[in-house]
Parts: sequence; structure tokens; C-alpha cells
Amino acid sequence: MIFPRGSIILAGLADLVVGVWALALNGSTGTAGLALMSILLSPCASSSAEPATPAAASPASSTHVAESLPDSKPGPESRDGVTPKPDWVDQPAGLQGTIYRTTVKSGLFVTPAECQKALAPKIRDAVMHYADEVLGPDAARQVGLDDELIQRLCKGNYLETVTSATVGPMQQAHALLEFDGEARGELNRRFQATVVADRLGRVAITTGIVLGLLAVACGYLKLDILTSGQMRGRLRFAAVVAILLVATGAAAARWVLLL
Repeated sequence: MIFPRGSIILAGLADLVVGVWALALNGSTGTAGLALMSILLSPCASSSAEPATPAAASPASSTHVAESLPDSKPGPESRDGVTPKPDWVDQPAGLQGTIYRTTVKSGLFVTPAECQKALAPKIRDAVMHYADEVLGPDAARQVGLDDELIQRLCKGNYLETVTSATVGPMQQAHALLEFDGEARGELNRRFQATVVADRLGRVAITTGIVLGLLAVACGYLKLDILTSGQMRGRLRFAAVVAILLVATGAAAARWVLLL
């Protein structure tokens, strides 16, 4: 129920008079004073109270989210999505400490697949050239290169886009080969194993030739004695054929060893 402002003032004055009489009769200043102050302030407080305005929402949460996001600005190494050209691409071949480094390039092609196809045989040729320099002439043929060894020696790859004034953008693949002490030891181990196998093969072929010739000679003499020289012409022809067969077998075995 709502009262007019004048009724509220009259009620406050009445309460004030009652409080003064209570103070005079009881003589208690502390309790009466508190009661009087509460009577005087209660109408004003009740008449002036207004609903509190809610505080505006703080933007702290959105600011925190914005600060926690990583910076999406590309760095100098990945600007425009282009990988920077490594330093080793333009470096000449040579020793750097104990490591021999050389680079191989495919040449200009339209697609990266064509670059890789042209680069593979050039990498093999570079490894064989190094093996000939380190182990001696014609040593690369006896090393026995395989894809696993070549992959271990290849330490870097780079695909370069070269803009040509006549045909437009072209692709060129680069590869970095490194020969450290372990790589040289692996090449030497394979070379020595091949040399040993080749020597053993030569000994086996020579032994087979000697044994074959001895067998032909012994067979000829024995048959000649048994026939009392009556079939000597035929025996000589048979011995020549047998010798040719032995020589053919030896040549075939030597060819197999060279594969």
C-alpha cells in the first residue's frame, strides 16, 4: 500500500515525540539515541531507495581470448608459402671438415615428377664418380650401389622454380650428397667384398680349367691305350671338343662374375 509523502512526514514526527518521551522516562541515552536515529532515518531510507542498476558486463573474457590466439602473420622463412633457397644449392663441391659435400641438379623441366626422374641417375653417377676418386679407377663398378645406400648419402632436397622469359616458370630439383667417414667406410667395405669375391671366382675358374684339361688328357691317353692306337684320330677329335667345352664353360663363369 502506498501512502502520500505528507502522511509519511506526520508519522515520522509522531515517532519523534514518542522517542523523546521514552528518553525522558527511561533515562537511557544510548538505547534511546539509537532508537531515535533509526526512527528518523527509516522513512528517508524507505522513500529514497531505488533499484540498483546492474553493472555492464566486463569485456575481460573476450580480451583474454584475443590475446591467447597465436600470431598468424607468416615469418620470413615461410613468406608467401615459398621455401627459402638453402645455402648448399650454390656451394661448390669440396671438403667441409671431414665431410665431402657435393650437389646435383636435374635440369629444367615442367613438372616436379620429371625433375625427380632426371635427378635419380645423376645422383648415382655422382656417387660412382666419388667412389672412383676415393677407391681408384673403375672401383665404382665393384661397389654395388643400391637405393638404400644412395638414400643414406642424400642429405637434402630442394625444388626450385626458375622463371624463363621464353617458356615461363620451370622446375629444377637439387640434391645434397654428403660423404662422411661412415659413408667412405661403407663404400670401401663393399669394394673390398666385391674384390675378394672376384678373386675367389677367378681362382675357382682357373682351378676348373686345369682340372678339366687334366681330365681330358687322362681320358684321351687311357682310351688310346685301350684301343691300341686304332681310334687315335677319333680320340683326338673328341679331346679337342672337350677342351672347347671346358673353355666355353670357363668363359661363361667369368661373364657371370662380371655381372
